Amino acid sequence: MYHSMEALHTILTTPSPHIRTLFHLAQSPPQVLIIEGGSEEARFLTSFAYTLLLSCMSSSRPCYSCDACLSITPYINASQEYASLEKKQKQEHGVAVIIGDVLYLNGKEGVYSKQITSLKKHVSDQPKFKKHIVIIEEFQAIYSIKEIANALLKTMEESSHALFVLTAPERNSLAHTILSRAFILTLPFRTSLSCTVENTWVDALISFLKEGNGWFAKSMSKDGCSSEDVSALVLACTAALCEYRHGTVQSPLAQLFAHYMPPVFLCTQIIQEAEQAFHSHINPLLIADTLATRLYTLLHSSHR
Repeated sequence: MYHSMEALHTILTTPSPHIRTLFHLAQSPPQVLIIEGGSEEARFLTSFAYTLLLSCMSSSRPCYSCDACLSITPYINASQEYASLEKKQKQEHGVAVIIGDVLYLNGKEGVYSKQITSLKKHVSDQPKFKKHIVIIEEFQAIYSIKEIANALLKTMEESSHALFVLTAPERNSLAHTILSRAFILTLPFRTSLSCTVENTWVDALISFLKEGNGWFAKSMSKDGCSSEDVSALVLACTAALCEYRHGTVQSPLAQLFAHYMPPVFLCTQIIQEAEQAFHSHINPLLIADTLATRLYTLLHSSHR
């Protein structure tokens, strides 16, 4: 996944509580940082923004010009050189990409024993600049694989000198063993791209979850359901679940969760599977229908 340095710079220069927290954490970093909330793109960019702050050799971090910054920033910008490097490294290390002192894994691409071996070797070598940093994007996608999860936890325990940055839509998808050793940074949902609770599909979902009708009349209409609509649905559901779990219920969707009180882990599973289907390019209408019917069934079975 490639993004522009302009987007990364915008994140670092935007005055907001979570960005101020990033700068503060970089002064005395926890061994494990979990970045939750926002969109997948926002979590990715925030993880690399934090990595730049940790890695930069200058007193005014990030400088974008020291050797540490220059080892990372080309990966953020799409380029033929780094596309070739990524392909070569994935052939050598599976899905692991090594950028200077940073090892990057995308959980959605799967993590296997070969990548764990690469990770262990990476953190055991002498760092080129400051510290070894391991970024695992969408960590929830691999945490359900017991052997891999145990191997990663063991590696963390044995690599106290290395820093781990994990991203996930919502912390509830991760086990207490990882949460207990991590600092958790929650990104705002409302500022995420395409997150509009006024979206007509979100309104239709709320109506369907309340009354059990109207959804399929809309989903079978000629306009259909676009990828943007599904993205808004998934993001709105994730944000509402976060409100419900934290007891800060504001949105109509979160109010529904609070009324029916469904098991949080089952809600999380349904929403994450919808997000995974979306990134697997499954028909948006099928994803939306499945999400709506599974949530309706869960909410009303929990309320009996």
